[in-house]
Amino acid sequence: MISPLNDAAVEVGALLLAVPDAASRASIVASAIVAQLSNCACAIHRFVDADDETAWTVIAVAGDVSLEPKSLGSGNRLMAPLLLESPEVLIYGGADILREDYSHLQIARSIASIAYIPLLNQGHLVGAIEILFFSGTPRAQDLESIAAITQL
Repeated sequence: MISPLNDAAVEVGALLLAVPDAASRASIVASAIVAQLSNCACAIHRFVDADDETAWTVIAVAGDVSLEPKSLGSGNRLMAPLLLESPEVLIYGGADILREDYSHLQIARSIASIAYIPLLNQGHLVGAIEILFFSGTPRAQDLESIAAITQL
């Protein structure tokens, strides 16, 4: 069930209806998240649960980041908890992050923290939003400002 929508979510929803493919929709969501949260970058990952394919593929980025041309296996240590039965929002402070954890992205700034928001469809993991914060560590309630957008 979608919670009451804020103005940003209504605007994003209208934009999502206008584009035909998942990568374009993911780009809209990533850009909206960067606009809502301060001093961050965002990557949207698609999850594929198949033995012969890479598990995580970045399909959109926004903010002060660009994509390194590679995918992630399901063994990425920061994203691995998303594969649990009931994935929740994950937040890692700078002391818990290694450069290898986000080597799939080209970033010219220091990372203070990273948050992962699982994307679910009918209870099944279909992707994740990766938010890289250049200053500070958000709390789960700090991410509530984008909750309506992530539910779209």
